Amino acid sequence: MIRSARLFGVALLCAMVLAGCTRTSLIYNRLPTLINWTIDDYITLDRAQQSVLDEQLDEYLAWHQTTQLPLYVALLDDVLEHLESAAPITESVLTRWQERADVFAADLQYRAVDWIVPMAQTATDGQRQELAIAIDKKQRELEQKYSERTQDEYRQDVVESLTDNLADYLGRLTKEQQIFIDRAGELLVRYDSVWLASRAATFARLTSILQAPDETLYERLMGFFESRLTAPTSAEYEHNQSLIKTTIAEVLTARTDKQHQKLIRRLSAIRDDLARLAAQAEIS
Repeated sequence: MIRSARLFGVALLCAMVLAGCTRTSLIYNRLPTLINWTIDDYITLDRAQQSVLDEQLDEYLAWHQTTQLPLYVALLDDVLEHLESAAPITESVLTRWQERADVFAADLQYRAVDWIVPMAQTATDGQRQELAIAIDKKQRELEQKYSERTQDEYRQDVVESLTDNLADYLGRLTKEQQIFIDRAGELLVRYDSVWLASRAATFARLTSILQAPDETLYERLMGFFESRLTAPTSAEYEHNQSLIKTTIAEVLTARTDKQHQKLIRRLSAIRDDLARLAAQAEIS
């Protein structure tokens, strides 16, 4: 769907995954558990598989904490410096922040292959069938959920999501800021059917790869993620992306002094928590 939360949260880094948490470290240290919960929705591992996965996830988190968190901190430092300087906030500025965050997201996916491969190589036929059924069930649930929305409901969902995400960082929005968001809602191009079709094709390909876990699995998974991350996007997606970023830029430009202070406090708190986590990794 439209990544309104991501455009603001990820572009301003980590806010997407950490939004709603008073302390970043509380959720960060539970990431292996959260990943396990997600995996449980798709496949049931035996004790040996779970033990291997737990070890792999510990290494995954250690890699991320050591090598990636300092990059997140650097991006947040740049965002905070820009906001404090009163320099213009434009679509191009948000795009630069988003592109840096997209690199981090890509690295997360590539590195995840290290723990996906052992699971796939030890999966039984029954587990592979369980995975395929779970993926199909999730797809059908999403299709039912989104296909039932009217055009007005679609636009209202996006407006409410964008409003809530921005309010999380700015506080109550002004009438002028809400007008920017409402106007964007009127100009949105419906994208959910395109997204659902793309998602179905993506998971069909992934399922096919995981059903044949031979010695080329690692290379095929890396190729899968590479093609997924570099594939051209639809015209609808590009239109909505540009529209949402322009709207976020308008809202941020129109922020009040009180909103500015809240935004700086919120981002600084996330930045400081990430810096502490990175420092802990260096000590250990």
